[in-house]
Amino acid sequence: MAIELILFGDGRRGIPPCQACHGPAGSVKGAPSLTTQNAAYLLEQLNHFAKGDRANDINVRMRSIARQLTDQEKKALAEYYGAGLGPDVSAW
Repeated sequence: MAIELILFGDGRRGIPPCQACHGPAGSVKGAPSLTTQNAAYLLEQLNHFAKGDRANDINVRMRSIARQLTDQEKKALAEYYGAGLGPDVSAW
C-alpha cells in the first residue's frame, strides 16, 4: 500500500507520488527528509496536516494530500519511511 503511494500516488484522488516532492530516497533539498524521522513522528505530522494544525506546506499541498489519506495509509507511509528503508542520506 505505501509503496504504491510513494511510487505512483493515486490519480483517482489527485494524490501525487510521495517521491515527486520528497525524492525517490525520501530526501531532497527543499523538502523535509522523511527517512531520517521515526514512524511515530511522521504519523503525527500527517495527522497535523490532515487536521490543518500544521500549515507550513507550500500551496497547501500536504494538507490536501493528508486529508485524503486513510488512517491505514498514513500509518503505512509513516512506518515505511520511519523504518529508514531509503538509502542513507545523512552525508548529503
